[in-house]
Parts: sequence; C-alpha cells; structure tokens
Amino acid sequence: MAVGQENTPEPAPAPARKEVGDDFAVVEECGQYDECAAYTDAFGKDVIVIEYTESGMRKACQGWGDEISIARRDLNLAPAGSADYLHQTCGAS
Repeated sequence: MAVGQENTPEPAPAPARKEVGDDFAVVEECGQYDECAAYTDAFGKDVIVIEYTESGMRKACQGWGDEISIARRDLNLAPAGSADYLHQTCGAS
C-alpha cells in the first residue's frame, strides 16, 4: 500500500521521507505559500496539489502545471451543481 504525506514540507526531504516511507504528497496551498518546490524536489511528479485562491492557483500552475496534478477547489468543498462549487485545473477555467 502506498503511503502519502500531507500538508507539511518539513519531512519531505530524504532521509526523513525514506524513514517514514512516504510515496507521494497531497498538499494544500503550496502555490499560495511558495512550498511546491519542496514537494516536487522530494516526490518528483508524485504530488497532488489543492489550491483555494486564484493567486495560489496561478503560481502553482505557472511553476508546476505541466508536471504535477493541481486543482483549485472552493474552500468549503461544495457539492457539484451547487452555486458555491468550484473546480479548476491548470489551463482550464
């Protein structure tokens, strides 16, 4: 079974990552907080990013949009069809 790391770049670099055994990272707002490189340096393409702001999404897509999975969601994760629902990917509105 694959093991994932979530939302903190501190244990991402080796040897800590190897010690824990993380295979991928799921992160929120690495574009917003300029942390995407820490994850991609450690996990390569095995990073899934969720952004909640337009500026964070723009930064993440500009830096890593052709390398990793990046999506923008509404902060409250409204259901599809709801007026508050938002789901964007790099290059899509």
